[in-house]
Amino acid sequence: MKNILTISLVTSAIATSSALADDFSQYPQASFTKLKCALGEYQSMENSASISKLSVDKKPGSLKLHGGDDKYIDLSFNEKVQANQITSISFKLKRLSKAKHSKVVIAVKQGDEWRQLMRSFKVPTDKFSDKLEFKLEGSDYRTLRFSSATPDDGGFLIDDLVIETKGDRSPQDTNPAPAPDAKNLQKEMLDLVVREDDTLTQVVIMTTDTQHEHVINYSLLINDKIISNNKTGDFQIFEINEKLKAGKYKITLQANLKKTAPIDFKLVAELSSTTLKEAGQHFPGL
Repeated sequence: MKNILTISLVTSAIATSSALADDFSQYPQASFTKLKCALGEYQSMENSASISKLSVDKKPGSLKLHGGDDKYIDLSFNEKVQANQITSISFKLKRLSKAKHSKVVIAVKQGDEWRQLMRSFKVPTDKFSDKLEFKLEGSDYRTLRFSSATPDDGGFLIDDLVIETKGDRSPQDTNPAPAPDAKNLQKEMLDLVVREDDTLTQVVIMTTDTQHEHVINYSLLINDKIISNNKTGDFQIFEINEKLKAGKYKITLQANLKKTAPIDFKLVAELSSTTLKEAGQHFPGL
C-alpha cells in the first residue's frame, strides 16, 4: 500500500534534516500510561501499552499495544513537530496473535478531525511487516493513534517509527497545502506480479464507511485502464475475468466523487486480497 503511537526520556528520538525517528531502544522495558519523547508524548490507558524487548533489528525495544478490546496508544506531537508540517508517517508492525479477527487501526488527528489511515486484519505474525508509509497533505496534524481489538493474549508491536517533515519552520509559516480537485481520486494498491499466464478473478479492497457519503462509486484499474465498477461499501469486491500475460500489473482503486465532496477529501483504502485462477489467493504482507 502506498497514496491515511510518566517516564521522561527523550534520547531515543533522533533528529535528521527532515525527519524524526523513534526506534524505542532507549526506553525502560515496562508498562506506561505517559511516556515523553522528542516527538511529544505517548499516552494510553492503564494496562494497554508498554515497551517490549522485541524489535525489528538487534537493538531491543518496540512499542507494544496490549491485547484486548478497544486498546490504543496516542502520540501527541509537540509544538515544534506540528510547526514543521508533517508530510509522511511510516513504521513497521507485527501481530502477536494468529486470530483472524485481530484488528489494528491507524489514524491521525488533523485539527479537531480524526482521519483513518489504515484498518487491517492482515498484519504478519512471524515477523515485522515491511515499512508502511502514509503521505499526508495539509497541516495541523496533532496526534497519531494506534488502536486495536484482539484476543487478550494478542496485541501488536510497532517499531521504526519515522515522522517526515518539511524542515525547521516556525508556527506562522505553516499553511495548508493546496487540495486536489474534487472529481476523482486514485490510490495505487499493488504491483501484481503474474509469473505465468493466468486470469485475475477477484480483487478485494477495504475502504472506510466515513467516506461513502462523498463517493458515487469505486473503479478498479489495471495499468490505468478501468476494468470494473462497484457501488460504495466497506469491502470493494471486484469479481472480474481479466486474462493476464506473465508480467507486472499496477492495481489502482479510483473513487469517483460527488460534486458536493469536500475539496480536501482523502481516499482511504487498503488491499485485502487478489485471486488468480491458477495461482490462487494472495494476501499482501503475508
